[in-house]
Amino acid sequence: MSRWSSSPKAMSKKAALDPVWRGVGCVVLVALTLGGFWGAGELIKLNAQKHFLPFSVPFGYTVHVFGPLYVPVQTAMQLGFMLVLDIIGYALMTIVYGLLNPIRPGEKDAAPMYRSGPRKPSR
Repeated sequence: MSRWSSSPKAMSKKAALDPVWRGVGCVVLVALTLGGFWGAGELIKLNAQKHFLPFSVPFGYTVHVFGPLYVPVQTAMQLGFMLVLDIIGYALMTIVYGLLNPIRPGEKDAAPMYRSGPRKPSR
C-alpha cells in the first residue's frame, strides 16, 4: 500500500483545512497584489526623479492593446513591475517558510541515503 491512498476511507480520515487559513491565504494574496501595485508605482515615481533603471518610463503616452482599448504606458509599466514584485515577494515568503518549517520525516519514511566509500572520478 502506498503512503498516499486514494481510497474513500483514507480521504475521509484526512483533516480538513481550517477556514481561518483560507482567509489568511486570501489576505496574503490581496496584500501581495496591492503592495506590489503600490510598490511599482513608487518605483516608477522614484525612477522619474533619479534614473536608476536601464530604461526610461514614458509619461503621457498610451498603448493600443486591441480594438478601441488604449492603456496609459505608466499603468502598463506599473502592472508589469507589479508582476515582478509579486513573484519576488512570493519567492521570499516561500523561502522563509521553508527555512522556518523544514520537512520532518515520518515514521514510515526511509532514512536519507548518504554516499559511502571513495568517490569515483567522473568520465
